[in-house]
Order: sequence, then C-alpha cells, then structure tokens
Amino acid sequence: MVQCVACKRWGYRPDAPPKFHGRAQLERHIGEMKLDERGICDQCSVVGTKNRAIEIHDSTLDAISVRDGTAVVHFPCVYIHESMGTPGVDAGSGWVQEALLRIRDAAITRSFSKLPAELLDGHIKLGDEVLRNEIPIPLSHKGIVELRLESWNDEVVLITGSSAELELIGEPKYVEEFRP
Repeated sequence: MVQCVACKRWGYRPDAPPKFHGRAQLERHIGEMKLDERGICDQCSVVGTKNRAIEIHDSTLDAISVRDGTAVVHFPCVYIHESMGTPGVDAGSGWVQEALLRIRDAAITRSFSKLPAELLDGHIKLGDEVLRNEIPIPLSHKGIVELRLESWNDEVVLITGSSAELELIGEPKYVEEFRP
C-alpha cells in the first residue's frame, strides 16, 4: 500500500504481485496508485493546484554576492510549505530545497557578520505588499523589492532593488506533513 503525501489517498503499488490473498478487494475498493519521487500521485501532479511558499524561519543562508548590480542570495536549504490552501497556515506538507534569489539594482545596507546563518525571521516586500516570514513560489517580480532576513544572533540582512526572481535548484526533498 502507498499513500499520496498531497491528497492522503491510499492505493496499491503498480508493481504489487499479480496474485495474493485480497488482491481482488484491493482492485475493487482501493485502486492502483503510482507515486512520483516526491510521493505525489499522478492525479495531484496533474492538478497542479498546490500553493507553495518558502518559510524564512527554518531556512539557511550561506552566501550573498553582487554581480553587475544584481545581488545573488544563496540558500543551500529553504523550507517550503506546500498546501491546497494558504502555505504555512493550512494543512499541507513541508519540503527542503536549494534556492537562489536574485535582486536587480541591489543595495545591501546591512549584512550578517558570519555565514552560513540559520534564519529566524524576515520579510520580502514586493511593491506595497509585505510578506512576513515567507517568499512566494514562483517569484518573478518587477518593481520595488526589499528583503529583510534576521538570524538567530539578532543580525539583519537588508537588500533593496528593482526586481526579484527566485530559482529553485535540484529536486525538493519531502520532510513532513504540516498540520496547523
């Protein structure tokens, strides 16, 4: 038996033995379920209605560089909430993944004294909207941007710019179910 981490439905694996006691009941009442590498069933993968956001708290920052006026903020590990509702508020699942955040025409006015740093809190301001403790996925924003990250030792990174783009690197790794 397998269970989709997104919708919580149960199914039997496609590679289940063709003959065993109870197979007829499984086929009649449960049904076959194929899961991808993240543990998500085909139905949920196709629907694509999941909402995702990075939770700044529980993420790690290890580098900030500036190239041609663009700040490149590297997170070796961000914590991602995925939910059918509001990520981090409604029930869903938690994942980790590597990420880069690029902020164009960047001005870095505050920075951490030591990296890597475990993040405690922060916000991203996109235009007039302030998102507390989250970075939306996907993110491609043109307009005023302010990124504020706080570490556990009370230091702050503050970066402003004219646009922001988020790039997730590699495959997400499942961590847990989230229940508010």
